[in-house]
Amino acid sequence: MGTAPLRKDSARTRESILGAAEELLAADQHASFAELSIAAGVSQATVYRHFADRSSLLIALMDRSLNEIEAEARAGQVGAGSFEDLLRLMSVHQARYQGVLSAVRRGEVDDSGLAGLEARTLELLREPFLEARREGQLRADLDLDDVIPLLAMIDGALSAVRDRKERDRAAARALQVLLDGIRG
Repeated sequence: MGTAPLRKDSARTRESILGAAEELLAADQHASFAELSIAAGVSQATVYRHFADRSSLLIALMDRSLNEIEAEARAGQVGAGSFEDLLRLMSVHQARYQGVLSAVRRGEVDDSGLAGLEARTLELLREPFLEARREGQLRADLDLDDVIPLLAMIDGALSAVRDRKERDRAAARALQVLLDGIRG
C-alpha cells in the first residue's frame, strides 16, 4: 500500500522547500534546515514534517532531478534513443545539483535510497546504451554497469569548481573527455 498523495497546498510547500534547498545547497553545501526554512519561507517544523532528516531531503532532491531528466527524455528533448544526449543532460544536472552530490560523497545519504535512484538511472539509460553499442558508437568492452562510475567521474571533475557558470563549462568539458574515452 503506497502513501497517500499530498494535498495541493502541502505539495506546493514541499516543492517550495525543494526549490529553496536546491538554490541554498548550490551556494552552501553545508546549509542547515534552519537556513532552509528561512529560504523557503516556512517554519523549521514544516521542513521536518516533509523531510525527517537531511538524507531524506537529499534523496528527494536527487529524485526531483531524475524526474526532470526522465520527463525531458520522454518529451523528446534528447535525441531519440541517444545515449550521448542523455549523458549530456545528466551532466547538466550534475552541475546544477553539485551541492547535493557533494553531500552524497560525504556519506550523508542512506545507501538504500541511492540504490533505487541508481536502478532508475540505469533503466533510463538501458535502451539508448544498447542502441549506441549496436551501432558501434561505444567501446565493445563497455557495459551498462560502467555508466554510474563514469557519471561519478564527471562529478569528480566538478567537485572542486565553486562558480556555477564555471561548473557548467567544467561539466561539458568532463563529459567530452569521457565521451572521447568510451566511443567505439
